[in-house]
Amino acid sequence: MDSHKDEHAHEHGHDHGHDHHHHSELDHLTHNHGIDIVLQGELKANIERVWEVLTSNEYVKQWFPELEFESLKAGGNLMFNSGDMHIDMMIYDVEVPSHLSFEWGEGNIVTFDLVSNDDLTTQLNYTQWIHHIDEEHSPKDVTGWLICMQKIAAIIDNKTIPDTMELYNVYYDEVEQLIKKQTSAEFE
Repeated sequence: MDSHKDEHAHEHGHDHGHDHHHHSELDHLTHNHGIDIVLQGELKANIERVWEVLTSNEYVKQWFPELEFESLKAGGNLMFNSGDMHIDMMIYDVEVPSHLSFEWGEGNIVTFDLVSNDDLTTQLNYTQWIHHIDEEHSPKDVTGWLICMQKIAAIIDNKTIPDTMELYNVYYDEVEQLIKKQTSAEFE
């Protein structure tokens, strides 16, 4: 009796076999055109302290005044407020104190990964997956995040928070080259 059922299930499976090719079209739609930009830095503090500076609004205001976490959880919002502009961006994933990812602009994803080297230092890894490279906007955006990381380091070291424009002039060309290099690698 059982073998008959199996046979029937087997036959039934075959009837629908021709539907399978519909799935493959999705495979190449998403990641092919994007690039990952990675920035890394080592901070002189334990992982809990770095996480606090990265995610507590009192500190976020110091390193990125326009940002505020509405709720720090998956499905929560990161709010961007600048003058009349208000944007809510979804938080994808939070794992205290080591991982945070959220949407950033259209189709871009920003991820922070914290790795504890020992109790004294923490590696902060920033990755932005850029869905569509915009020659003007993308370098500005990534330079801005690199400056944020410098500001986070200054807060942790109890130093004066550096001036954005001064750092911008220092880093912009470097970031632009980095993006150009990765973009050309993608499209060769």
